Amino acid sequence: AVVSTQSTGRHAAFVAISTVAKTQVKTLKWKLGDDGDYLCRGFDVVMAREPCIMCAMALVHSRVRRLYFYENREDFGGVTGAKLQDIKALNHHFEVYKVELDRNHDS
Repeated sequence: AVVSTQSTGRHAAFVAISTVAKTQVKTLKWKLGDDGDYLCRGFDVVMAREPCIMCAMALVHSRVRRLYFYENREDFGGVTGAKLQDIKALNHHFEVYKVELDRNHDS
């Protein structure tokens, strides 16, 4: 996904959730809010960089199952800093995996 620093709506997580929404509303003919369905229930998300706090909360609200990311954020980290996935007061939690790349491996 293309990320822009100009608009909060262009963060990678928001772009992905928006894409899922457009696809699912058309293909599955979901009516948001009916039967308690959420946009990304059971989805796994792979991101190059740890999501910011705002994006991590959007992933909570979308009900993702797992998040995989490669690079930590130095500022405003939503999963290593704020640890939104661990806040007991929230009504959804997702698994978080930091993926280490083997940069010495010849391919």
